[in-house]
Amino acid sequence: MESALDETPATTRSASAFAPAIPTIPDLRGPALATILIRSGGKGQRAVPVNHSVTRLGRGPDNDLVLAAPSVSLAHAEIRLRDGVWLFGDLESEAGSWIDGTKVTEPFPIAPGSTLQLGDATLVFIPRDRAADLPVASPRMMLPEMRAVRRSRALWYVLAVIALAIAAYFITRPA
Repeated sequence: MESALDETPATTRSASAFAPAIPTIPDLRGPALATILIRSGGKGQRAVPVNHSVTRLGRGPDNDLVLAAPSVSLAHAEIRLRDGVWLFGDLESEAGSWIDGTKVTEPFPIAPGSTLQLGDATLVFIPRDRAADLPVASPRMMLPEMRAVRRSRALWYVLAVIALAIAAYFITRPA
C-alpha cells in the first residue's frame, strides 16, 4: 500500500528556480533498516526508508513500496533481511529483476549501493549499519559470564608472570 513514505523528497533546489535538482544523501538516522533511492520508475527521484525486514516491491497497492512504472508487475520483487544479509528476489515478474546488471532468478545477496532494476524502474539500495547504533561495550555493560571469563584470563596472566619469575630465579641463582 502506498504511504506517506513514498512521498519523501530525494532532491533539493538551490535559491535559483532554474538550477538543476541536486540529489541528496538520505538521512539514515531513526529506525530505518535501509534506504531505497528510486532513480526512475514513476514519480521521479526520491528516497524511501525500509523499516521492516521484508519489503515487497511492485505496482499493486498492497506492496510496501509502490512503483508506478507500467513495466513493473503488480507483485514484482521482494527485499528480505535474513541472518544479517539483505537478499533481493524476483516474484516471477514478467519483466524480470536485475542486481547490477545480473538477472535475478532466486534470492540473491545485495551489496551496499547495488543498483536494482525492476522492469524500467531503477533503484539503489543503501543498507544501514545497525551496529553503529549500539553503544560501545564497557566492562560495566558486559554480561556477568563475560566478566568472569575476563577475570579468569587476568588470573592466568598473573600466574604465568609469577611462574616466569620463579623460573628465572632458579635459572640465574648461583649453584
